[in-house]
This record gives sequence, structure tokens and C-alpha cells, in this order.
Amino acid sequence: MRNHGYTAEDWKNASTPEEAAEIFCWIFERPGVPRLAVRQEAARKYYEQFKDAQKPSGTTDGTATEMQKRIVEIASSQDTFGIRKGYCQAWVSRVYLNAGQQPQQTKPCASEAANAWIVSTDKNNIPLGACVYGKAFVHSDGTRTMCSGHEAGHVGIYIGNGQVASNVGGIQIQSLDSWAATYEWKGWGWNGGIDYSK
Repeated sequence: MRNHGYTAEDWKNASTPEEAAEIFCWIFERPGVPRLAVRQEAARKYYEQFKDAQKPSGTTDGTATEMQKRIVEIASSQDTFGIRKGYCQAWVSRVYLNAGQQPQQTKPCASEAANAWIVSTDKNNIPLGACVYGKAFVHSDGTRTMCSGHEAGHVGIYIGNGQVASNVGGIQIQSLDSWAATYEWKGWGWNGGIDYSK
């Protein structure tokens, strides 16, 4: 038997990368020269490389609503709408407005928007088009943007595939991890408190 008695269930239930590689070899590939040691070494290598990786947040597939898709499309277009640096919450509000949010929902700063609209502090599984909030916008000289006696914070929009768009005097797209580290992660929510994933 060329499958060596293995089944697909055996492969799904393999307990080590090496065992999975061997079973996969015999039930799916069935090579003339199996070179099992090479396959198992590669399986172990990739297992070690990715075993602690997290699944990317959000989704860009067909499960996103039309509103989520419009928010992402507009946020990704890199249009500032003439809104200057330091007014990140105004930019987010304009993106949502152009995507169809009525009436326009805004707050004086990202910090106040976060206080009103944060849903979760968990960075995993952020919905497409949701706002991501940071505690601070730190300038190159180390100063922080202030708003009415408190830190103004920073806000961007999660555009999928582990990336965030935000207005920093031009639309910057960066990884969620980099964004969270730069602006001191606070959480995520929806502009205006309306869940557009439903």
C-alpha cells in the first residue's frame, strides 16, 4: 500500500511536525524517493518559525459588510481630505462620513473618542474598518499632543492584513504591532459607537 496504512485523519491528528510530514508524504504526495529526513527537518524548521505566530486580525474576505469595505477603501486611499497633522480623529470621522455614516460622529480628540467608543483592549481579531486607539501621539522632540489638559491620543483605522492607516500629516500605513508600539495601544472600537460588522 503506497499510503503505508495512513489516513487523512492520521495526518490531522499527528502529534509532531515530523509525524505530520511523514503521513502527508505517504497519503498525499506518494513520491518515488520520499527523502523523509529532509521533509521532517523542513517541517520542524517551519513549525519552530511559526508556532508562536498569531493569526492576523480582521478579515478582508466576503464576511466583511459593505460598510466595512467602504471604510477600508477610503482609509486606504491615502486622502487626508485636507485635514492637517494633529487632527487624526477628524480624519477618522471624515472617512466614516464618506463611507456612509450619518450623522457624522466626532469627538474633540482621539483620547475622548476612545473613552466613548472603545469596545475591547484585545489586539486579536479586530474587525475590518474598526478604529484603533493609542494613548499618545509623541512628536520627534518627545513632546505629546495635548487636548484640553489631557493627552490627545491617536486613532487610526484597521484596514486588514495586520495593517493600520492613520493621519500623521499624510496617511501612514503601518503594521498593527508597529502602530500599537508607537502610539501606546489603548484598544479598538467603532467611530460613533456603531458596530458596522453586523
